[in-house]
Amino acid sequence: MILLCYQGYSQITLDFQTTLVHLTPIKLNTSQTVYLDQPYAWYLENQFSLYHLDGSFYKTIHLPPKPDTTASLEVLWWVTTSLFDNDPTNIEFLVGYNWGDTTGGNPTRRVEILRENGTILLDEPYAWGISAQVYNTEQGTKLMLEYYDNTTTEYQKKVFNLPGELPSSAENTITNENNGISIIPNPNNGSFSLNIDSKSGKLGSIELYTISGKLINTFHSNGNMTQISNMCLPNGMYLLNAQTTKGCQRTKLIIQK
Repeated sequence: MILLCYQGYSQITLDFQTTLVHLTPIKLNTSQTVYLDQPYAWYLENQFSLYHLDGSFYKTIHLPPKPDTTASLEVLWWVTTSLFDNDPTNIEFLVGYNWGDTTGGNPTRRVEILRENGTILLDEPYAWGISAQVYNTEQGTKLMLEYYDNTTTEYQKKVFNLPGELPSSAENTITNENNGISIIPNPNNGSFSLNIDSKSGKLGSIELYTISGKLINTFHSNGNMTQISNMCLPNGMYLLNAQTTKGCQRTKLIIQK
């Protein structure tokens, strides 16, 4: 006779069930995790909502007026209370906008860091939100922004020292560069495979940009891998922005023939 005993094991229990389609867990600080609805930040025009871990509503944050009436929200990243200032009672976040010729030419871009009450902590014209990076160093937390002035074709970078720090174990997939995405081979001659690991969702649209922010092409996929072949591009570095069912993944592509 074989006796099965389960008393020593914890059970899987249901936290909550919701009709919300897209929830992304984010760390507001080292002791508070919430859900952001929804991860497709570029679809949100004027607000986003947060929910507690039990699924109950926390708050809705309304965005201030856009820098231009035709501007679209390109990114919404780093929603925290501990990164962009030292006030733990306010939620801050980084947004990136673009407008103008966003398909074949040189769009106008802007990055703003905002408090939930609408206060602007940083306003950077021509900064490209997709390429923004936040990272910890032995000298504190840094923000790196890339700029492309579409009136002078000037390209540059700026590095800012931030007063706070990234929450530990942050799982904000829409903010982490090269999180779950791989290009094989890289460098390559214009033909490669793009892979997304299963925890990052399935691939959707894939946008290819020059390092200065000009959109080159858009590809589409409905799985975890896609093949891209025979791109006639000059040698150099490019940026890939992959939209998945769980957010946005970014990485750099190197063409070397």
